Amino acid sequence: MPTCRNCHRTIGKFDADVCPYCGTPDPIDSQYRTKDMTSFIDPQKPKSGLYRSKSRKTAALLCMLLGFAGVHDFYLGFKKNGLINIIFTLCFVGIIGTVMLVLNLTHVIEWSIPGGYLLPFAADFLFHVGYGLRYLVKDSLKDGNGVFLR
Repeated sequence: MPTCRNCHRTIGKFDADVCPYCGTPDPIDSQYRTKDMTSFIDPQKPKSGLYRSKSRKTAALLCMLLGFAGVHDFYLGFKKNGLINIIFTLCFVGIIGTVMLVLNLTHVIEWSIPGGYLLPFAADFLFHVGYGLRYLVKDSLKDGNGVFLR
């Protein structure tokens, strides 16, 4: 929308002959569509740099090694998924491990108490190793900003 060159209020295109606020004749500047960008952006101090997309290899490595803690989701910008991943791992390992100890299913393993929690943790870890391969194979994955992974 154009502004009046005298009072600097926003006026409509149909008020090109007289400003309805201050009464200035011909209030719209002839070049109102082109604006000097240096009045909006300080060339000395850019407020933001270019966004660099996240790496598929880094996301895959984080998923394979620390996927149980949701580190790959935090890296990609999916904070809710990262928290859900942490809660799922704690519940999965805690519930399945406790059930295995109560039912005495770890009597085969020499250390029954660590083994009861180690088996579900190993299953979750192996799941994330397989899930991390998805980052290496699939090309159409995006990060939290909607930018494709490089």
